[in-house]
Amino acid sequence: MDDVITGKKFQTSTMARSPSKTKKNGEPKRKPGPKPHGNYLDAPLDRTKLHVSLSLAQKVEVLDKMAESKWSLSQTARYFSTKHKIKIKLTPTHIHRFKKGEAAMREKMGANPLAGQFKRVKEVLHKNLEDVLAAWVATRQGNGETVTGPLIKAKAERFAEVLRVEGMTFSEGWLTGFKKRHGLSRRKRHGEAGSVDTRDAEEERKRLQPILKKYNPEDIWNFDETAFNWRQLLNWTLASQEVSGTKLDKSRLSVLVGTNMTGTEKFQLLFIGKSKQPRCFKKKTPKAAGFNYYFNKKAWMTSAVFTNFMAAFEKKMVRQERHCLVLLDNFSGHQWDEDDVQHTDIEFFHPNLTPYVQPMDAGIIRTLKAKYKKAILERSLDLEESGEQDIFKIDQLQAMRILEKAWDAVSEQTIANCWKHTGIMQSDDE
Repeated sequence: MDDVITGKKFQTSTMARSPSKTKKNGEPKRKPGPKPHGNYLDAPLDRTKLHVSLSLAQKVEVLDKMAESKWSLSQTARYFSTKHKIKIKLTPTHIHRFKKGEAAMREKMGANPLAGQFKRVKEVLHKNLEDVLAAWVATRQGNGETVTGPLIKAKAERFAEVLRVEGMTFSEGWLTGFKKRHGLSRRKRHGEAGSVDTRDAEEERKRLQPILKKYNPEDIWNFDETAFNWRQLLNWTLASQEVSGTKLDKSRLSVLVGTNMTGTEKFQLLFIGKSKQPRCFKKKTPKAAGFNYYFNKKAWMTSAVFTNFMAAFEKKMVRQERHCLVLLDNFSGHQWDEDDVQHTDIEFFHPNLTPYVQPMDAGIIRTLKAKYKKAILERSLDLEESGEQDIFKIDQLQAMRILEKAWDAVSEQTIANCWKHTGIMQSDDE
């Protein structure tokens, strides 16, 4: 038998050996020893069957190295198993499989730069649709425009109609696959974190439960203000790489949002702007256009605005012969004339606890803004297809109308669920 390094013959011995220490042909078994120190390309190859999971880019790298060095399958396998940074044991069989699929892998990577991250070549249904949709996403990404899952599905449906693709369902499963194929993941643009004190949240719930029990659920209301940055969309986007932030437009309105506990009644949105008569309204004032609108220099809720609002709310409840409870946070602007509000009771939440016990903060305002943003993104598709350069161009009048439609779209069930989520209502079992 030849020694792998020296090429010398091993001499067999005629000494008696136990059957367990000799091979069937009479040659002695070699004891395990150190690995050969000669040329690693010529050393014996471990052919143990191992599962190999390399990306397409790594597989192509193996084939490129083999072609460059003019190695055999065994030599290439030995190199990548012992010396290369991949650090995974390959066999000639693995590399043979890579070689068979080389053309398909290179074609895939040429068509999609992100395909190198994939583990295998997978053909998609309706490649034309996939290609134009991927190009559209790349264009928006390059322009720094927001891309979301629902927006991709909406655009896919439009492309499918144009390309006459039938029978496709753009489900969440399809969307997950599309994002994976094109390396799309959620990327945050800007953000900030905050914390609130939760130690007294349960005590606050217990304090409020007996108070609320005195009123009919339909007569319990919650109002709260929120900043409405109507030109700002999302602080994240789906992208295949890190995205740079853009300067945020600071155009802002304040909006007062309110509903009753059952969600059967939603109060008309109250807008507070900086201008008495914004240019986009032309010769009309916002109130003449049908909006519940106030204005001041900072577009903030003030005691004067809230006093007028509570007086209007009181008149409506008196006309309907209802005695109501209004829940409010302890914002300093929440003031009113007690002579004008006698049939409506007011209860303030304790400070710092509204994120946990106020229904508006439990998802109602968030749902309103989400529906607004969805409407703006879908509107951008229409403007894009009509050839507009600035697909997110919008004025205050348009934004206010879209927000009111979004408010109409917030369902009764969503509102009721948000109230229930706060835990301030006493259950029937208690």
